Amino acid sequence: MASPQPPAFGPVLHHRAHGMALGDAISPPLVHASAFHLPGSGPDGAPVAPGADVAFQYARWGTPTWAALEAALGALEDADVAVVPS
Repeated sequence: MASPQPPAFGPVLHHRAHGMALGDAISPPLVHASAFHLPGSGPDGAPVAPGADVAFQYARWGTPTWAALEAALGALEDADVAVVPS
């Protein structure tokens, strides 16, 4: 009995195409920002703490580009999550 073949890379990486609107970019945009606007910082002007409920704060903790890379690597490895150190 032959062993099952792993999926080809192309279809795995093109999982983004499902649910895309016409005219959306195929490749995710590169985000060059190293810091992100954080509305609602403390009344004393204290910065928002790492791990606060904000999508992105500082590039060393993650960016939309890193998130897209981690999602693609997770799909290739058939993993629930993948982490790429900066």
